[in-house]
Amino acid sequence: MKIEKKEHYGLFETIIDFAICKCYTVKGDFMLNNMEKITILNAYSGISVIRQLHSNRPSHVLIFKIDGESLYTFADKAIQLSPKEVLFIPKGANYLVQSICQEEGHYALINFHAEIEHAMPRKYRLHNFEDALFTCKKLIKTQIFQKASGHYEALSLFYKILSQISLDEEKEYCNAAKRNIIAPAIKYLEEHIFDCDLKTEKLHELCGVSDTYFRKIFISDFGVSPKQYIIKKRLNHARNMLESGDFVYVYEVAEAVGYTDPLYFSRLFKKYYGITPSNREEIIFG
Repeated sequence: MKIEKKEHYGLFETIIDFAICKCYTVKGDFMLNNMEKITILNAYSGISVIRQLHSNRPSHVLIFKIDGESLYTFADKAIQLSPKEVLFIPKGANYLVQSICQEEGHYALINFHAEIEHAMPRKYRLHNFEDALFTCKKLIKTQIFQKASGHYEALSLFYKILSQISLDEEKEYCNAAKRNIIAPAIKYLEEHIFDCDLKTEKLHELCGVSDTYFRKIFISDFGVSPKQYIIKKRLNHARNMLESGDFVYVYEVAEAVGYTDPLYFSRLFKKYYGITPSNREEIIFG
């Protein structure tokens, strides 16, 4: 018996979402999810050094970059740390840290001991960086770790930071996994973006999902619908062509970026840029 796939898209996509989340929970790459026997040593804020060499680091550390840029060079890789990013460096690491452009920067950090399997340097780009930094600053204020109350408060705050990092990492992982689902359509768009007969209605079929689910992932990733994405790409290329001065007629540019109707192209161009494509002087000289 032939089953119409379209009727089962909803169930199929629910299974996809479940599988992605399930895969995240069992994936072993997320070091900070599996820490044991945590002991916080100290936490403080400071100004980045211009250049400093670290050998056999005595503890793990989480570094919150507040401002400035720093480059951390390890034996096998280099990591550039920018504002609103967090860097994990494991115990025993050897590395060189340098301020980029000789600029001073500010940071906050937490030194700690813990059992972590396969620990390695890793950078985290947090969407909720300000919340995590606020929690870190609260932890810095609980400097009396020797007292039981201060010790438990510090641990509580530290676990909150780990939770914030984990949630962000989970979201990024799920987004990347879903991005792979629409990869065939993105590749097709890249190859056919200027085709006059390009249709968005069939893109979801390249990915084996419903149009609704495809658009949901696409908008989440690019911030616009597939149609608006195509228009933006085409008009940006059209403006570059007009600025080059190599094209005399508007219809030539319109056809080159995928529009057979120069009047429709002109209306779109004016809507996006506030000027008509025939206004060459304003396009070239702004």
